[in-house]
Amino acid sequence: MLTIKNQLEKVGMLNQPELRENLQRVAKLYASAHSDREKLVELEVQQRLKAVTNQGMAIIQEMKQATKQDTLFQIVVTSVQMALKSDRVMLVRFVDETQVHVIAEMAGYGTPNLRDKVLPAGCFGRNQREDYLGVSLLAVADIYETQLPTYQRHFLERLQMGASLVLPVVVGGESWGMLAVMSGEARRWHEVEMNLLQQVGSELC
Repeated sequence: MLTIKNQLEKVGMLNQPELRENLQRVAKLYASAHSDREKLVELEVQQRLKAVTNQGMAIIQEMKQATKQDTLFQIVVTSVQMALKSDRVMLVRFVDETQVHVIAEMAGYGTPNLRDKVLPAGCFGRNQREDYLGVSLLAVADIYETQLPTYQRHFLERLQMGASLVLPVVVGGESWGMLAVMSGEARRWHEVEMNLLQQVGSELC
């Protein structure tokens, strides 16, 4: 709108009252439509976040009903992937001070299967087991806009992931493992999504 107005000003056409009034009407209509679109987007976001909260409560209930550990772990990765609409969710457990074992995974069709693989802990943001203590979450919205450790960047690039959200799981005051959510594209993680992950993690403890 500003470009059109500037062009008309240059040629002196805004001096015509009728044209000036029409342009003002168009500008008001444009502003109104833009405002309505922003409100619609905000409403959709709020509805999405409310749905995530409800799904989080449902996941916790399902976890409490699990009678076997393997079943519990699979419920976690499957349900979290569905709730957060992510491309990959992994639950890993430390096997020593620098390595983790992938004990449960949910990923899209045709992507590398890492279940039962042993990976460097550095793939998730910290190199040592003790380095995850005291860390609430490791959120990466865009791997190309964030300064990441070499291991983590290479790992995400190899999986063709553009964003990640990692929750360190602490049991008995010691680092037990991590619950990692990944997205194929850059993604801004919302607080309610982080809260869901933390709620699920607390049940694992």
